[in-house]
Amino acid sequence: MVAEKHPTVFDKRALYAQSKCQAVVREHEDEISVIIPSTAKSKIIVLGDSGVGKTSIIYSHKYGGKELISCNATIGASYVNCDVTVQNNIMSLQIWDTAGQERFRCMVPMYMRSAAAAIIVYDICDRKSFEDVDRWVSEIKRGSGCDETILVLLGNKLDLQDHREVAVGEGITKAAKINAKFYEISAYDSTLIDQIFCDIADELYNRHKVEEMCESEVTSSHFTIKLPSPRERRSSSRSQKPKKSSCCIIS
Repeated sequence: MVAEKHPTVFDKRALYAQSKCQAVVREHEDEISVIIPSTAKSKIIVLGDSGVGKTSIIYSHKYGGKELISCNATIGASYVNCDVTVQNNIMSLQIWDTAGQERFRCMVPMYMRSAAAAIIVYDICDRKSFEDVDRWVSEIKRGSGCDETILVLLGNKLDLQDHREVAVGEGITKAAKINAKFYEISAYDSTLIDQIFCDIADELYNRHKVEEMCESEVTSSHFTIKLPSPRERRSSSRSQKPKKSSCCIIS
């Protein structure tokens, strides 16, 4: 007869703590259900000639565009971290602001490495900045190291369209040529800029999910051959009946 085991003081305390935790979870179930897990950071690089408004666009997304301060020309590169909610997941974006001045362009390829997405900005009031878009695309292909970098083409300074030098149709045609999404924006319109970054994050998230599915399929396609243990082999040999000999004995 097995003696009945009585719970110790430690067991009682553990059960009490567990019941209290379960009660708290039930009480705050609605609040806990909206907690969003964080995913890995994705690098986004912003490119374009000096003065097209790259820094203003990033600041507008990070801090809002109602009262943009005047920005000095970027030296080298800098970045900001922004979190975007995509399908109930927090996607962390590391947005890199690069220098557009000629003397700093030799440094830009170094910051392009491992960029998941690239935003090319031109000034709709500056024809040359638009003509340099193809050169920036070539730099991305050469320096990013990613085969499928997401491209976005932005025509900035829509608030100054009275001084426009680049037509909307030209921007649309150029975007189609380089396989990029196209927007015309003003750095003061933070709502549209936020939506652009959300669209990029959504595409990056979907791409990440597809890659995860492919990896899981590759993993599941592997199989393992299990050899029987010595005990299983002995048991199997005992269960088999001995076969009759086909040999003849001649005396």
